[in-house]
Amino acid sequence: MPLVTTSYHGDHEDEPRNWGEIKKGYSHFANGDVGLAKITPCFENSKAAVFRNLRNGIGAGTTELHVARPLSSAINPYFLLLFLKSPRFLKEGEKVMTGSAGQKRVPKGYFSETPLPLPPEEEQHRIVQKVDELMALCDRLEQQTSDQLEAHETLVDTLLGTLTQSESATELADNWARLAAHFDTLFTTEQSIDKLKQTILQLAVMGRLVEQDVGDDSAKGLLASIERRKQELVEAKQIKTPKKLPAITSEETLFEIPQNWQWVKFGELGLFINGDRSKNYPNKEEYVERGVAWINTGHIEPSGTLTRTHMHFITREKYDSLRSGKIEPTDLVYCLRGATFGKTAFVTPYEEGAIASSLMIIRPYLPAMRSYIYRYLTSPFGRSQIFRFDNGSAQPNLSANSVMMYAFPLPPLEEQHRIVQKVDELMALCDQLKGRLNQANETRCQLAETIVEQGLSA
Repeated sequence: MPLVTTSYHGDHEDEPRNWGEIKKGYSHFANGDVGLAKITPCFENSKAAVFRNLRNGIGAGTTELHVARPLSSAINPYFLLLFLKSPRFLKEGEKVMTGSAGQKRVPKGYFSETPLPLPPEEEQHRIVQKVDELMALCDRLEQQTSDQLEAHETLVDTLLGTLTQSESATELADNWARLAAHFDTLFTTEQSIDKLKQTILQLAVMGRLVEQDVGDDSAKGLLASIERRKQELVEAKQIKTPKKLPAITSEETLFEIPQNWQWVKFGELGLFINGDRSKNYPNKEEYVERGVAWINTGHIEPSGTLTRTHMHFITREKYDSLRSGKIEPTDLVYCLRGATFGKTAFVTPYEEGAIASSLMIIRPYLPAMRSYIYRYLTSPFGRSQIFRFDNGSAQPNLSANSVMMYAFPLPPLEEQHRIVQKVDELMALCDQLKGRLNQANETRCQLAETIVEQGLSA
C-alpha cells in the first residue's frame, strides 16, 4: 500500500518479484486496470491508482485492493480514477465500511455496484484533460503561495530581529516605527503573530519593553531583600543554607541590560525542588478519582496553568508518604525531561499536590517575583538556557542543578510588575489579532465551499 499514491494523478511505484512468489495470496492486475485501497485509513485518504508501465504488463499487490478492469477502450481508466477519488464517493464509502476499528474495509459491492455517471468517450477525455489543467494550475498556485509565505516569513524575522538587536532607545523606536508602518501586511498568519509574541517576551527580559523609573529600588536592593528572606528561612530551619553559586561570566550575558538591573544565577532567586523518586513514588494503579493532585507534564496547559479536567489524583495516605516534591500555592512547575522539557506553569488552581519525577518545583524566595519568572522562562532567552545544559541524548533531560545555573536578567521588583502588566496587555492584543485572523480565514473557506458547491450543482 505505501507504493500507491493519494494524489489525483493515481501514480504508483513498483518493485520486481519472481512470479512464483506472488502467484497466490495477492491481488493481480494489468496495465490499464484501476486499483482502490479498501482498508481504513487508506480508503479515506483516496489511495487509488491506474496501473501502468508494469513489467511484462502485469503485476501483483496487497489483497487490500479492489481492482477494476475497463471492458472497453471507450472507458477511460483515468475518468474512473477521478470518480473513485471524488469526495462524494469517499464520503458515502465511509458510511458502509464494515469491520472493527482500525480494520474497517469498503465492501466489494460498494466498489462494483455504485452507479457511475458515464459520459461519452470524447467527453471523458475532455474531462480528464480539464482536470489535469486545473490541477496543474492548483499546483502552481500552491507553489506561489509557499514561496510568498517563505518570503513573508523571512521579512517578519528580519524586521522583528531589528527590534531585539537595537543598541539604543532611539534605534529601537525607529525600528518599531518601521515595523508598525507595515503591521497589517506583516502579521497576517498565526506563525507571524506567534513570532511577535516571542519578540515581546525577548524585549521584556532585555529591559526594553517598559521605561525604567528612577524611583525604583535597584536590582541590587532586591537581591538584598532576597538574601534577608533566605536567612529567615534558614534560621527558622525551614531550609538548609544554600550552596554558593559561581558568579555570572561575561560569556553568559548575551545582551546589555539597564543600569539598575543585574545579571544573576537563577538559583539565587528561589528553591528548586525535585519530586520524590523513592519507593513511595505512585504508580498508575494507585490513582484515585478524588484526592490530592498528582501533577505531570501532560497537565501543563498552554495558558501556563494546570489542567482542571484531566488531573490525576492520589490518596491522602500516599501523598503523606512522599518526602519531597509537594507544591505550595505560589510555586511554578518546570519540565525537566522528555519532548516537552522546558514547559512551565503556575500551579494554579491547586493549593496542594505533588509532582512526578519529570517535573521540578520552582519556589521563589519572594512570591511577588513569580509572574516575571514565568515570562522569563517562556522567553526566547529563557528557552535558550535549556540548550546550555541539555545532555543531547535521544531523551533530552535537565537537572535541578542545571536550571539553577541559568543566566537571569534581574530587574527591580517594581519594574517586574510593569513588565508583566505590559506583556499581558500586548499578548491579549496578539490573541485578538489571531482571533480576527481565524475568523477571516473561516469566512474565506465558507465562501470558497459555497462557490464550489454552487458550481457542482449547476
